[in-house]
Amino acid sequence: MAGTGFGKSRIPKIYFRLLPQNIKPVILVLNPLDALGENQVEEKKGKFTAINLTKLSFNKQVAEDIRNGIHNFVYLSPEIFLNSKLWDSVYFSTEFQQRLALVVINKAHMIYLWGIVESNGRRALVIFVRLEDIRIFWPCYGKIAVHLQCYNNTPLLLLLVMCRPVAVDAILKNLKLTKDLIDMMHGKLTQTKICIIHINMRSSLKSNLDLLDFFPSHYQDQHRKSYALLQKAVLLCSEAGYRFFK
Repeated sequence: MAGTGFGKSRIPKIYFRLLPQNIKPVILVLNPLDALGENQVEEKKGKFTAINLTKLSFNKQVAEDIRNGIHNFVYLSPEIFLNSKLWDSVYFSTEFQQRLALVVINKAHMIYLWGIVESNGRRALVIFVRLEDIRIFWPCYGKIAVHLQCYNNTPLLLLLVMCRPVAVDAILKNLKLTKDLIDMMHGKLTQTKICIIHINMRSSLKSNLDLLDFFPSHYQDQHRKSYALLQKAVLLCSEAGYRFFK
């Protein structure tokens, strides 16, 4: 558990370097959003072989390549991880299980939300920062622990920025783990240029407008043009969000 900018995504890379390369090890990264996988694959170009599995890109040839250890890092969504028969043929195969060196769950706090959805017995709409990140999470996602328990003694790495104690307990319960079976590390923000600012929202759909109050008056006077552009951008984002949900 560490703040943005700590370098959590480097942990799997360092771990991979420590593994014997002759066995063609594979690190599996479970992302709640396809966009995250695409970004991480882009970062690894030239250093590692990586692939982001989507409904459009995942086929029998790709499945065979993954089984044979062609890709060092495999990124996929819970949708494919749980509901793809083609992925099951790879994941539960002896060849892949022997290569599987680490299972990473990025944004691990999502397990808590998936568990809530499962307990409610209905699908739920989870809204993220960007409109393109909006996605329906189905109740079956709460059963993700069943698949995760089927690997051959492979380490499990959970990455998250922050998480309440009740959510941590719920995640451990979902994954059928106890605190004596895990090592929890708390990292501090190391990049001083990044800061987390809490702003109270007046409206869930027009919350971008609240950012305007964050800039002091002297900033507005000195940078009136930039402020006007920012205001226009914020208003456009709010209007787009309103039309999307209308």
